Amino acid sequence: MEFVLVTFPTLRAVRMDGAQQGQTGQIIGVQRGTHLFDLGSPQDYTPPRVQAIVANTTQMQPCVIPFQPAALPVPVGGPPPGRAPMAEGERSPRAGRRAKKAAGRKKGAGGKKAAPARKKPARKQASRKRATKATRPGAGRSKKRGGRRKKNR
Repeated sequence: MEFVLVTFPTLRAVRMDGAQQGQTGQIIGVQRGTHLFDLGSPQDYTPPRVQAIVANTTQMQPCVIPFQPAALPVPVGGPPPGRAPMAEGERSPRAGRRAKKAAGRKKGAGGKKAAPARKKPARKQASRKRATKATRPGAGRSKKRGGRRKKNR
């Protein structure tokens, strides 16, 4: 009897020569010889199958067969539906949406042009002027309000 350890980050069923034999991460007892290992479906792992010669193993030193997660799920039967390969120089639909979105940012609500940037309110500037005038004696009185002071009687 020989021993095999199939590795994968998650717990999966291990198939040997087309039949389920155990699970990933567990030592599986097999017959000596050449065997074909895979993890069944979904086929979201690489390589799709491993052919290994299993001989001269022990429980302490099994034949290790590694599988890794695939970057993207492998489609069965070609590209995803509704997506044809793009010709050279052709832009993706997302590129068109990005351009429209960028153009929409330049306009305000309702498709109107955005209002020009506001200047600082005059009120704040005036309050600063008043503060400086108030520190000078006799300053801060407007001529329109009566340039002369009335005497208290």
